[in-house]
Amino acid sequence: MLKHEQSSYGVSQFEWAVGFLSGGEKALDVGCGTGGRFVRILQNRGFSVTGLDVSKEMVKLAISNHPEHKFIHQDICSWVTEEKFDFIVAWDSIFHVPFEMQKPVVTKLCKLLSKGGVLI
Repeated sequence: MLKHEQSSYGVSQFEWAVGFLSGGEKALDVGCGTGGRFVRILQNRGFSVTGLDVSKEMVKLAISNHPEHKFIHQDICSWVTEEKFDFIVAWDSIFHVPFEMQKPVVTKLCKLLSKGGVLI
């Protein structure tokens, strides 16, 4: 469950992508799990984080780990929001979405980006 909590897995790629923004923006973490290293990186750069996960237990742990951010128990396939995000991360999550929903989900994520936003 906390396999990558202290891991450097994906950190250099993540930091490279975040580097395209100045910080202090809004971020969405799709398949956020318990939060962890990516939420901490975003937080340290001044981002307000919204996490989304299909697992109710993971969302409960994320809220416990990062009470200053917003976490939602929801399926990205059916989740609807008007909110825009400057940075969206879907690390190790889209491949869990049914194949026929992958293109609609990625299209949705692109539409949720603010102008000049970054999706990884």
